[in-house]
Amino acid sequence: MTMTSDEVWDLLELIASIDRRKVGLTDRQTWQGLVGDLPSADAQAAVIAHYAETTEWIMPAHVRQRVKAM
Repeated sequence: MTMTSDEVWDLLELIASIDRRKVGLTDRQTWQGLVGDLPSADAQAAVIAHYAETTEWIMPAHVRQRVKAM
């Protein structure tokens, strides 16, 4: 199951709520191409797990690695 554009936006809003990054249309398009093939719930869980363990700025590769490990 892949993420819709709205689900990718929700993921970016979650990320921004934690690390205060600014996100826009280009970010949504880029992240769609990089993590859009992942299930939304898994990607959100990966973001939460990432920030529960580190202050490192999350990147799409971090999300992919955590989803794969789940």
